[in-house]
Amino acid sequence: MRNLSVGSIDFTKAHVSVTLADGRILRDTLSRNPDLLKASATQRSEWTLLDDGLVSWPHLGDKVTLDTRWLLWEALCKQANDEAMAKGFKLDELQPRSREIVALWRLEADGYNGGFMQFFGNWGEENCRIALSALQAIGADATYAIVARQREILERIKDHPDLKSYEDLWSLLAKEEQDEIGDKLDPEFWKAGDEIPRLAALHYCECFT
Repeated sequence: MRNLSVGSIDFTKAHVSVTLADGRILRDTLSRNPDLLKASATQRSEWTLLDDGLVSWPHLGDKVTLDTRWLLWEALCKQANDEAMAKGFKLDELQPRSREIVALWRLEADGYNGGFMQFFGNWGEENCRIALSALQAIGADATYAIVARQREILERIKDHPDLKSYEDLWSLLAKEEQDEIGDKLDPEFWKAGDEIPRLAALHYCECFT
């Protein structure tokens, strides 16, 4: 098991900051954890880092934790999206690492919002291909199987004469195909997708020992 190396944890009135051993600083709002927000300075100082990347405050209760891998993934996504913005959102001009992170971020953002069809409709075939490849690379097997199946369903209509744009995809699917993508597989993604931040942070950052 590879673990984050945490150097220190500091607090302001509204935020908690985790400084990794390499100097990287991860921030989160205290409003996400009311018990930590109300804790005294002494109680806040009594933290421990667990094997799954959680910072825990045992004296405050089992549920008072901070997931460093989620915070790290948020930071990696912001960095990669800033790079993409500077390149006019042209993924082919990004380094492979940043390209994959952006593709996974888009999959998460749209997948949790409007589902796979929103993701595919907004970003297209190439972005989907990159996201699927990245899911395999980070070992997100459960999520990969779901998204790969959703993409596979679209294969039947790829040469349909009425397919003029991504907006036409949904109407060209059979009712049972729509149900599988939206009613069955999207909810499965919402559960399985929780593995992405943990595995992606582990894969894309060198902050682990």
